Amino acid sequence: MRDQAYRDQASPGGTPADGEVRGGARSGGAHHGEAESGPGRSEDARVGGTDAGPPQWQPADAAERALLDAVSRADCAAFFTMVMSSRLRIPTRSTGAPPGPAATTFCTWQVGDRRFLIAFTSPRLLMANMADVADGFLSLSFDELVETWPDPHLRLALNLGTPIDAFVRIDTVARAARGDLEVALPGGQRSAGQTATMTPSAAAIPPSRPTPPSPSPP
Repeated sequence: MRDQAYRDQASPGGTPADGEVRGGARSGGAHHGEAESGPGRSEDARVGGTDAGPPQWQPADAAERALLDAVSRADCAAFFTMVMSSRLRIPTRSTGAPPGPAATTFCTWQVGDRRFLIAFTSPRLLMANMADVADGFLSLSFDELVETWPDPHLRLALNLGTPIDAFVRIDTVARAARGDLEVALPGGQRSAGQTATMTPSAAAIPPSRPTPPSPSPP
């Protein structure tokens, strides 16, 4: 799987193609936690609701260790502050079209009438969960992802199938990081053996006209 480190300029379009997400995602029905306290109340958002999966699961780097620590402390502000400062990997796949905006699609996750754009905080997590679906990925800062966001109706599915997952609106991230909004853990804390409760099916949408960096002059 190649790292396509593109910087995008947003412009949605195209018809979604169908596909299936397999790997770390758990099955079940939709579940979204809501905040019970704090300056704001979350809306259809959840953090850290997936069990740790196989015993060998470990954070890939310091950022993921910080995310796991924030989940264990139910510290949503710390969790989303780390998300905003992390490099995010957005899985993509080729369409077979000639080079250009239609040649690549974002991988998304459909849950009922909601569609989520999938992102991971490390290539290792992405490849463990999406290797049989994606054939590339974009590496973006959070600000670049916001600028690239292809559809205001999309939500963010972060680190799908891991103990550091989150399912939120893209504008929820900054609000939660500032402490303006709380995104509660299911039941107030994550318990051993707790699993994500969403049924994975996927579609793909064109990324926002990805343009490779211009080659350096000779």
